[in-house]
Amino acid sequence: SLFAQLFIELADWQRPLFLVIDDYHLISNPVIHDAMRFFLRHQPENMTLVVLDNSTTAMTGHQPHPGTGKTMMGQVVDKVSIEDTLHGIGVKTVETVNPLHLQEAIDCVKRVAVQDGVKAIIFKSPCAVLIKSGKPAQIEESKCIQCKKCIRTLGCPAIMLQDGKVQIEQALCTGCGLCAQVCPTAAIGGACHA
Repeated sequence: SLFAQLFIELADWQRPLFLVIDDYHLISNPVIHDAMRFFLRHQPENMTLVVLDNSTTAMTGHQPHPGTGKTMMGQVVDKVSIEDTLHGIGVKTVETVNPLHLQEAIDCVKRVAVQDGVKAIIFKSPCAVLIKSGKPAQIEESKCIQCKKCIRTLGCPAIMLQDGKVQIEQALCTGCGLCAQVCPTAAIGGACHA
């Protein structure tokens, strides 16, 4: 099988590997589910499964799914727990962390990646489009050294170069605060930290 060949090739890989999964609940093909079960039972020791959970299906209109606790008709039902599901299919270590708490997320990845056995990290944070704080970040120009670390590190669509200077497009900023966490001179702040 494809996974068997992949695992043979990855057996000699010494560095940590990460498989990132998002919107898995949209997959209905049983062949893919069988392949995922095989993968989790045989994944290399240096691989960590990463599940992105923003509690919505943004790419197709934010409709309910088994993890939201609501049916398509709006009926309240029990949420399907990603953590319980992972434990149920044999994942030994499962940790959940908010990716917007950058240092905690980095520490979690470092901690889990070196553990033995089948392991997973769930990055759980509400969809920024749905919970937009309305408090966008701002750049204090006197502190900004134009290192562009915010652009290189994040790839945020709200952070851009304008007339050679780093700017934050207020209409696109969700106020998540990640840019302020990576800025080495504390030049990013403003309303998102009020």
